[in-house]
Amino acid sequence: MEFAEQQLQRHGWKRGKGLGKKENGIAEAIKVKVKCDTAGVGHDPAEQFTFHWWDHVFNKSAANIAVEVEEDGVQMKTLSETEAGISNKKPRRPPGAAGLVYGRFVKAATLTAGGEEPVQPAPSSESSEDEEKLDLSTAGRLTDEQLIQVCGGRTAHKGARHGLTMSAKLARLEEQEQAFLAKYQQKEAMPMGSAMECKQDSALALQGSCAAGREKRAKKCKRSQERAKRKKKKQRQVE
Repeated sequence: MEFAEQQLQRHGWKRGKGLGKKENGIAEAIKVKVKCDTAGVGHDPAEQFTFHWWDHVFNKSAANIAVEVEEDGVQMKTLSETEAGISNKKPRRPPGAAGLVYGRFVKAATLTAGGEEPVQPAPSSESSEDEEKLDLSTAGRLTDEQLIQVCGGRTAHKGARHGLTMSAKLARLEEQEQAFLAKYQQKEAMPMGSAMECKQDSALALQGSCAAGREKRAKKCKRSQERAKRKKKKQRQVE
């Protein structure tokens, strides 16, 4: 950059002038712009939330291990030695012949003498089966109850490995739920007369609070008026 600038200055160029005889060319050198984001063709920013890579890697590794129980003991062996390495990227299906020349052509309709006849695409389960083979994640297909049952009641916090099952917290939550249900059922079972009395009491309390609020606002307004009068009186005395 400095060498090119020195060469231009030898021919009478100065910083800020354009190139060329009429000095109407570019005045700044072409600089490479760095792309700092990860967006691009085919980029899915939500993939890190929808693809459970840890579950996929575990199931992929477990599917490649075979356990054989024999008289001598238990033996473990791998089914495939050429398995790809561990990766947190979502596996992609390699493009087949359909992705080559005219492979992405979509046939929308057939021209006939009477007009256009729309073509109904044939249902194919091959793509969904291939996606299931690629994505071995099971977290998206299991409910919370099924997941807890599969894990034997274990949770993800570190204290669970030492026998801390958070039973006290769960018991408190259960007590709160029972108290809420009892209160709700008691409210539903309350007779009409008691309900009307409660409504009347609440209405009277609301009226009392409104009256107290109005009285408070009136006192405040009166004090502000008195302050304004005193201020005007002082101004007249000064004049």
